[in-house]
Amino acid sequence: MRSNAATVALLVVITVGALCMDGGRAEPHVEALAFVVGLMIAGLVMSAAGAGYSAYSSYQAGKAQAEYQEGMAQYNAAVARNEALREQQTREVDSKEERREALRRRERIRAMYAKSGVLLSGTPELFLAEQALVDEVNILNRDRESAYRAANMQSGALMTLHQGEAAAKMSRAQGTAGAISATLQGAAGVLQGAGQTVYMASSPTLVEATSGSTGAATSGSTGAGTSNSWMSPPAHGIEW
Repeated sequence: MRSNAATVALLVVITVGALCMDGGRAEPHVEALAFVVGLMIAGLVMSAAGAGYSAYSSYQAGKAQAEYQEGMAQYNAAVARNEALREQQTREVDSKEERREALRRRERIRAMYAKSGVLLSGTPELFLAEQALVDEVNILNRDRESAYRAANMQSGALMTLHQGEAAAKMSRAQGTAGAISATLQGAAGVLQGAGQTVYMASSPTLVEATSGSTGAATSGSTGAGTSNSWMSPPAHGIEW
């Protein structure tokens, strides 16, 4: 972008100079003035290009940062959701295994009672029923704790997405604000330079300065040519 602006600026200088020279028939002070104005216009082109490049870079930086933040948020949210799913699946397997183990334990107690000749009616039966209730309550408590952990993971995934979206919006807003600021600053600089260019181009002082300098140079060269004319030998011989 900047190399293209430099090319445009150079073309502006050449074009303005060519137009003002009018095929080489312009006065020297007009040529000098055209060159100065051309340089100033080239500077305006470079300033505008620099402002545009800064605005574009700021916008692209904000956009890239926003995309990165969104991508990271989606990745972290996906990881959290997978962990929640794994927690649920693992707890389902553990819960079934714990119930089977509780049942096997009660069956062993029942077998011990039978082997000892103790009748299962009465106190032993009440004990086994109470033990079954305690085992189930313990299993349900662990199920509830596992579900609570899974829910927290799901909430964390959702929160991560919201935070990533908010951060991405902020980055985009900052990039847009930076682009607008760079554009306004560049526009202000271009307008100021344009005003200076118009003032310099129409300033009588500059015109007189360029005209005077070129005129002095021209008259100096002409005077030097005439002042040395006495050194030329006479066309005829010396008359006595």
